[in-house]
Amino acid sequence: MRRPPCKMAPVAPDWARWLPCVWIAGCSSAAAARPAPSASELNALADIEERSATTAPTSDAQSLRDAAHEHRRQAQSITDRAQQLCVNVSAADRAHPSMLSAGAVEGVRPSYVEHRLIKSSVPELRGAEFLVSPAAGLTRSWIAHVVRCHAAWLEVIGTRASDVRDDPFAVAGDLDITFDETDSAFVVRVRGRDKTEGEDILRRALRFASASTR
Repeated sequence: MRRPPCKMAPVAPDWARWLPCVWIAGCSSAAAARPAPSASELNALADIEERSATTAPTSDAQSLRDAAHEHRRQAQSITDRAQQLCVNVSAADRAHPSMLSAGAVEGVRPSYVEHRLIKSSVPELRGAEFLVSPAAGLTRSWIAHVVRCHAAWLEVIGTRASDVRDDPFAVAGDLDITFDETDSAFVVRVRGRDKTEGEDILRRALRFASASTR
């Protein structure tokens, strides 16, 4: 039997209405295609649930407290993962990797994949590639470490904030992030699931690379 979708409290903010219901016992997800909530959003939802529990009927109060506890546990798990991935990464690089900023990036180019047709294939835009200057001491492994830290940090703060609207790593969906190197540059490749995501990633990457880190 199909389970009913979650019923969100009317006081919840807009983003809380699509939080995946798998985190609340007895619910089924009605918006599985949407991005998972960040640690900040989960903690905000837990705040709402805890406040609601203080005025809710006894029969509902414990369920609200249990949901808040679970949301805080998940938020902490996301934060712990980011901290593990960000070892030795500065706060500035965590927010905006310096090697992907103006002065360090030689250029940004479209990234394509072969889209299969019945008897042929055509290139389809899926994202962007950062061409990173090989500065002294910079390695592919360190670039990968910093970029993975940055992506994990976005899961903590959320991807809907105005200060990440030009961040290609904040595009909703399962991004494919890979790292390569040529004779003249390191390559950071970010791809989405389809052409629409690819166009969004490329637009953001061009702006992201033109920004200067503080």
